Amino acid sequence: MIKLFEQYNEYSQVVEWLEEMGIKNFYINDDLTVDVDYYVNLFNRGLTEIPIQFGKVSGFFDCSNNYLISLKGCPMEVGNDFNCACNQLTSLEYTPSEINGDFDFNNNQLSTLKGCPKDISGRIRFIDNPLPDEVLSFIDLHTLIKHQGEYSIWNDDGSFNKGRWNIFYKEYYEGKLDNDND
Repeated sequence: MIKLFEQYNEYSQVVEWLEEMGIKNFYINDDLTVDVDYYVNLFNRGLTEIPIQFGKVSGFFDCSNNYLISLKGCPMEVGNDFNCACNQLTSLEYTPSEINGDFDFNNNQLSTLKGCPKDISGRIRFIDNPLPDEVLSFIDLHTLIKHQGEYSIWNDDGSFNKGRWNIFYKEYYEGKLDNDND
C-alpha cells in the first residue's frame, strides 16, 4: 500500500506522480489541476488518496481496487466510464459532476447516494454497499439519482429517510415523475 501523503502542490511533484502512474497526454493548468486527453488507469495501485486534482479526463477514469476513503482529486468531468469500485468509500462527495459513460461504485462502504452526480449517461453499478434494501431493489437508478434531492431521500447526516422514500416511490409508480435520463 502506498503511504498516505498530502496533496501535491508543486508542478514537479505533479509531473513526477503522473509519470509514475503512467498517465499520458496530460496538461497541467496554472492552478495545478490536470486535464488528460486520454484515459486514466489507477487500478490496483495501493492508493489511499489521489494526491493531485484532475480537471477533465476525455476517456475513462479508473481508481478501483485501491484503499481510497475519499474521491477527492477525482476529475470534475469524465468523457467515458468512471470506476471507483472496491475501495473503502463512505461518501460519493467529489465524484465528477458529469460522467459520459458507466458509473461503477460496487464494493464500497456506501450507505447513501448523497453526492452522486445527476448526469450519468451509462449504467450505474452499486452492489455490495450497505445501502437500504429499498434502494438496492429499485430498478430505475437514474430517476432515483435525478430526484433524490428534490424528495430529500437522504437526511442531512446522510441517513435514509424512509418516509420521504415512500413518497418518492409512490409518485414514481404513479407515473408522476419525469423518469427519462436527461
